[in-house]
Amino acid sequence: MHTYKMIDLNILIDYKFDRFYQDNIEAYLTMDQPTHFIYTHLVDEIIEPKLALTHQTNKRSFYEDDQYRYVVYHNADKEPLTLIKRSKDLTHYDIYLNQHKQAPLDGIEYSIHQMVFMEIAIENGFTPIHASAFAYKDQAYLVSAPSGGGKTTLAKRMARLYQADIINDDKPLLKIKDNQLMVYSSPFSGKEAKNHNSVYPLGLIIFIEQGLTNEFKTLKTDEAINLILKNMFRPDKKTLWDTATEVMGKLIKENKIILYQAQNHDNAGVTLKEYIDNIGRKL
Repeated sequence: MHTYKMIDLNILIDYKFDRFYQDNIEAYLTMDQPTHFIYTHLVDEIIEPKLALTHQTNKRSFYEDDQYRYVVYHNADKEPLTLIKRSKDLTHYDIYLNQHKQAPLDGIEYSIHQMVFMEIAIENGFTPIHASAFAYKDQAYLVSAPSGGGKTTLAKRMARLYQADIINDDKPLLKIKDNQLMVYSSPFSGKEAKNHNSVYPLGLIIFIEQGLTNEFKTLKTDEAINLILKNMFRPDKKTLWDTATEVMGKLIKENKIILYQAQNHDNAGVTLKEYIDNIGRKL
């Protein structure tokens, strides 16, 4: 097991399967002491905590004691498959996977680690966004769309045509640092695991729609907020909404959001580059 520096935190990750981590996580290695811990345990059976239920849904049961919160995931037959034991300060996680009754275990482990990482990130003031992020001229640009909407395709075009670096292909993170919106990456970046261990100032968030021509549209405040809310990871604590609200407010105040109605063609990348370059000339 090793420690990895992500989003300014040192996170020890004990993973059992390297399919999604291989050639993906090494760039984040650090020799610093860990501040957060994520362990995977493969077990033959999940034993539910002998505690009173605090909450329950169709597939999850929640328990807690003085130190930990427990979440048990069930299948359709109510058999427990996974147990996540989390310290209340969100620094220690133990993930127990029934290794006989669910598959593929490597994908399940990676998905749970990603969920845990996003919870840690939100707790520490980061706002994850569903987008493909690329670096161009020392700034990060986030392309966001519903699944299958072309965000990865457009980011790849920018990478291919203009040597832009893909920072994170699925879940970059925003944070206000020194009064500036910054974009962070992590090893959790979608199916293709494309990411780069880097931090850049935010240039723009570009929400895309399919169009007959390549056109940019300035969004009204309520339209912009609606798109951000649809594509961000929402905090589950009221106290953490202050950070997300501050990020949204700064995005709108600084005109960091645009709608791009684009063709599914290389010229969509050409037009986007021209738009970004024109903004740069005006600054």
